[in-house]
Amino acid sequence: MINEALFPKAYKEVLEILKYIPVDEYNKIPKDIIQNMEEKQDNQYQYMVTNFENFNEQPMLKETEAILSVFYRDYWATTEEKKKIREKEKAEIEVLEIGKRQKYNPDDIFKKKINSKNEKAIEDLPITEVKESVFKRLINRIKKILKG
Repeated sequence: MINEALFPKAYKEVLEILKYIPVDEYNKIPKDIIQNMEEKQDNQYQYMVTNFENFNEQPMLKETEAILSVFYRDYWATTEEKKKIREKEKAEIEVLEIGKRQKYNPDDIFKKKINSKNEKAIEDLPITEVKESVFKRLINRIKKILKG
C-alpha cells in the first residue's frame, strides 16, 4: 500500500536513481516534475544506489517503485509498451472492481436484513402516547392567538 507520508523520502530516492540514467532519458521527464521533487524531497534522508548492475536487488521504497514505474510508462516506454502497460492496468482495475462488486453487492444494499430476534424485540416494545403538558399547550395557544 502506498503511504503518502513516505513520498518525500521516495523523491530523494528517485532523484538519486535518476543520476545514473542516460541524459537523454532524464531529459524526457518534464522539468517541473523534477523541480517539484527537488523541493519536496526529504533532505535529511540518506539514500545511495549500491547495486546498479542488478537494479532489481536495489533496496527502495514501494513509493519509489511506483514513481519510477509511472516515469517508465509515461516517458520512457515505446508506444507498443505503453499500450501493453495500459491494457494490463485496465485488466487489474477490472479485477479490483469485480471484487468490490462481489464484496459490496449493490443489488443487496436496499434489502432489509432483519433477523428474527430484532423483529421479536420490535414487536414487544410498548406503544406510548406522548402528551403535551398543560403549560406547553397554553404557550402554543398564546402563540397562535398572537400570530392570528
